[in-house]
Amino acid sequence: MIKNSMNRRNFTLAWGRQLFFGLSWPFSSLIAVLYLRSFILPETQVDWVYLIVTFIGHLGFLNAAVYFLLFCPVILLLPSYYISRLWALLLILTLNLFIFVDALSFSSYHLHIYSYLSKLLAEQGIHHLIGSSAGVLVLTTGALVMTVFLWVRGDALWRYMSGRFSNPIRNWYLLLIILCLGTSKVLHWTNDIHPKLADMLPLNFHIPRLAHEFHDNRRFYYPSDNLVCQGKQNPNVVLIVLREWSTADYTPEMMPQTFHMKRHALNFNSNMGVATDVEGGLFSLLYSVPASYKPSIDLKTRPAILRELTDRRYEVVTLDSGKSTVGNFSEDAETMIRFKQWLMNRSGGELQPYFLSVVLSQRSLEADKLVHQIIMDLQKEELLRNTHILITGAFPGPTGPNVPLLWVTPERRPAEFNHVTSQYDVLPSFMQRVWSCKKAFKAASVGEPLEKTERDWILVSGKDEFRIVDVRKDNVISVTSGKVSAPAQNARYELIFSGLKLMTKFSRPN
Repeated sequence: MIKNSMNRRNFTLAWGRQLFFGLSWPFSSLIAVLYLRSFILPETQVDWVYLIVTFIGHLGFLNAAVYFLLFCPVILLLPSYYISRLWALLLILTLNLFIFVDALSFSSYHLHIYSYLSKLLAEQGIHHLIGSSAGVLVLTTGALVMTVFLWVRGDALWRYMSGRFSNPIRNWYLLLIILCLGTSKVLHWTNDIHPKLADMLPLNFHIPRLAHEFHDNRRFYYPSDNLVCQGKQNPNVVLIVLREWSTADYTPEMMPQTFHMKRHALNFNSNMGVATDVEGGLFSLLYSVPASYKPSIDLKTRPAILRELTDRRYEVVTLDSGKSTVGNFSEDAETMIRFKQWLMNRSGGELQPYFLSVVLSQRSLEADKLVHQIIMDLQKEELLRNTHILITGAFPGPTGPNVPLLWVTPERRPAEFNHVTSQYDVLPSFMQRVWSCKKAFKAASVGEPLEKTERDWILVSGKDEFRIVDVRKDNVISVTSGKVSAPAQNARYELIFSGLKLMTKFSRPN
């Protein structure tokens, strides 16, 4: 009797062992290839070794943990062949379904399912992650088909794998898992493995390591396609950006000269800043994408507008000292000296078209004087003929969410626009209107045309933080270091998924 009971236990444990290490582990590895859709790829040989050993060790460890901690205790108590089949089947399907959903989550949003996404998905529905209700149906159908297949073909699988996975202590796969786990931890601790790569399979998530400065390892595919600019006209362009400027500062008393330009400009009175700091605001204005992409760029990744300017043989003049201190007199003095030097070497309108970008640190009255001086000097040198002038701010500061936006066209016709716009919209709208760039928004922006009157929501992003400004409901949803907060009861939390999509739109080809 005792011998028969031991035989049943050995038989059922062997059955489960063969399924977990002969079927589930390879199947988990196949599913986990979806993690690579995140386009977080190794950059060095050590990174490649780390990814491979972590991949093997992590997935092997998950299957081993489920087998020894969940399958074995139940089978030791109930050594039944049919119970073992049902229990193994349930555990394998659950484990691989979790890996599948987590891989989709990470590849789509660069977040794991056990982050705050799990709560959002539970409340809003899994279709946000899968893509549609039809995708959920396909996933459910696939799980049912696999269940039937494993149940019907279970005996054939057992016989096929019999003898290959006998005693786990004597088999190579447990030793391989242990070696890969150890190697992964050693490499993570002793080498500069990029944290984005380490987060892909978060085996070492809680293990401390030395601090290093890293750029974002995600591949930044920008622009994602040719802009298809068919316009033949190449007018001059003057872009003046104040590092910190809000609509509260834009009054006749505080900035009389610039305010006077409203009489000749397109005025966008509800233009929103889209970053949480000055440098992020400058980045989002020039690239027309969220500031969260800023760590991903390298020297070769230029704003789409600069690429088009180069193709059109513009003279590109950028006057910005690169400092971030707002209100720095010496910084602006240096900028104005460089501006004067450029004017001395360039006069008349018969030369090639120019793109002049000036970034100023002064605020209010002092900034107003500098803007006026730039415009007057250009006019004196006859450099304002056939010229578009764009004046805006990089960051609104603590006084409010809006930054002024003036667009002075060559016709100098005034107009007032009170609908909500954003800094994502500025340069793509210019490229679309002036150069007839058909894909300015689709391929190089997350914005909308400035003339679009209806906006549902706008994304504001920064380091470890982003906000969803719900224009329709007039509230804000904040996500800081993975914590979600929304003061309004009617907050549309599903917009977080849309915001995450924008923050990963250019992390892989569309």
